[in-house]
Amino acid sequence: MSRNYIEDQKNELEALESIYFDELEVLDEDRRKFKISVCTEEYKETLDGLSCDLVFQYTKMYPDEAPFIEIENEVNFESDTSQKVKDVLNDTIQENLGMEMIFSLVGCTQELLNTLFDQIKIDREELRERKQKEAEELEHKKFEGTKCTVENFIKWKNEFEAEMGIAEKRAKENEANRKLTGRELFLKDQSLLDSDIRFLTENGDSIENVKIDESLFQNLDLEEDLPSDEDESDDPDYKP
Repeated sequence: MSRNYIEDQKNELEALESIYFDELEVLDEDRRKFKISVCTEEYKETLDGLSCDLVFQYTKMYPDEAPFIEIENEVNFESDTSQKVKDVLNDTIQENLGMEMIFSLVGCTQELLNTLFDQIKIDREELRERKQKEAEELEHKKFEGTKCTVENFIKWKNEFEAEMGIAEKRAKENEANRKLTGRELFLKDQSLLDSDIRFLTENGDSIENVKIDESLFQNLDLEEDLPSDEDESDDPDYKP
């Protein structure tokens, strides 16, 4: 007894319409062509997932031969996702030749999409954790700074002084100090004299009792350094 393919196809389509009430759409009844939308669970709720339409068309001798299948309206598919869907469909067809197989083809496609999207979620989480770790390490480096050693401190000090002009200023001061006479250096900072006197009086010594080694001043020409009365009289602001 020969098989009534048209009757078998009609019965299967009716069963599919009851199972996939919202997902199935008949495109051409005469040509027995229809599509079923397949997607991951997340896509229905948030549109964050994988989705596609499987377009089926019965052949004359289906299910003893494979139906025509097209993949359309892919959403969030990667470059190789469509090929993976085709591969799993071909494997399922070979396993089900001679039996109504549309339900199995839709099922294996949905299972594949769920598996692929699970991996996508894992990859997203790993990427998020990696970026967070990199951000934390960068933030830690800001507070960690550079370990201070004698070498890099001297280098920093020289660079800082060069930038602020301190080294040049110090060199000029040293040069100026070398040109001062002994008396000028002595009179430059009166606080030195005051501090010495204060030191002596605080320790109970009398200035009159301080012994002076006169030999230290034998080579100094103090008369040349001391201002004369004539110089003072030449000063218009001088008041005797």
